[in-house]
Amino acid sequence: MLAILVLITLSAMPSANAASVKGSQGQILSVSKTTAKSGAILTVSGQYFDETVGIYLAFCVVPKKGEPPTPCGGGVNKAGLGEASFWISSNPPAYAELVLVALIATLLTPTSAQAAQTKFVGGPLTNLDYQNATINITLTDVPTKGGLYIQQCVEAPAGTRSALCNKAAELWISTARGASFLPTATITFKPTGSYLVGTTTVDCTVSKCGIFMRFDHTVPADLTEDQFFPITFKAAVGGTTTLVADEVTGTINGVVVTTRTPITSTG
Repeated sequence: MLAILVLITLSAMPSANAASVKGSQGQILSVSKTTAKSGAILTVSGQYFDETVGIYLAFCVVPKKGEPPTPCGGGVNKAGLGEASFWISSNPPAYAELVLVALIATLLTPTSAQAAQTKFVGGPLTNLDYQNATINITLTDVPTKGGLYIQQCVEAPAGTRSALCNKAAELWISTARGASFLPTATITFKPTGSYLVGTTTVDCTVSKCGIFMRFDHTVPADLTEDQFFPITFKAAVGGTTTLVADEVTGTINGVVVTTRTPITSTG
């Protein structure tokens, strides 16, 4: 039996909601959502496919235009084992009788990270303390061509880098002298619920903030290690926003004082 491959190109679908695409012969492929976390279930359905030809439904890395998709999770799954690919046929074994299937996205990584070499493991990433959050991070498969920056940033459109990053939280990961951590170390990252970028206040309970990882200044134009991992914060206690304190300096009776050096003035 002939078979065709239906490629689910999640990164080509910008919305997190349900979406459909139309094939060259009028086929319609629909997916319940276009972004998901590891282990999520995606419901996929099809209409107007040629019933004389079987299809493979697979979860693949998006290929270059005109090239076949590879690699794909699950392979050519004719035995009905695994949940990252399916054979759908009008003359199927028992497991392939459904035209509506649940696709378990066990290999799903952030879209921006699909080509990245560095593997990121960190937590917690949700419901963080607004003022005193700590995220412990380990990295593996770190490239040797350059170091990495780990930053707290507002999410930017795909293929771009955010200009709204928390400079105070930035870490430099490298074997070079002066780096914050070695690539093999357990990394302690301390984001904050709000921060200043110039005169702009970023509130991460309002804006979509996350950990942004990229090559460092030694490889500034290489975007292949750009990865974004969303983080969320609890609301600030009492509805207040605490930013880094300013230091106020003044002169009293000829004595220079600051808010950090209180004195008692006499006379």
